[in-house]
Amino acid sequence: MILPPALKHRRDSPFLWAGLMISIAGSQMQLWALFWHIRTLTDSPIAISLIGLVRFLPILGLAR
Repeated sequence: MILPPALKHRRDSPFLWAGLMISIAGSQMQLWALFWHIRTLTDSPIAISLIGLVRFLPILGLAR
């Protein structure tokens, strides 16, 4: 069976997936800590919504 070059390193793929899961978990913790901190400082759910909007605007602006 002929494998594409991207699938020839099957031994390393669990390490890739584990690293991705750890990275995503860390990013989510950072995001929730930011939301919690903003909520503690301002006591305003509108401020949390604005943070979400500000984080999304560059994605929207740079998407083709």
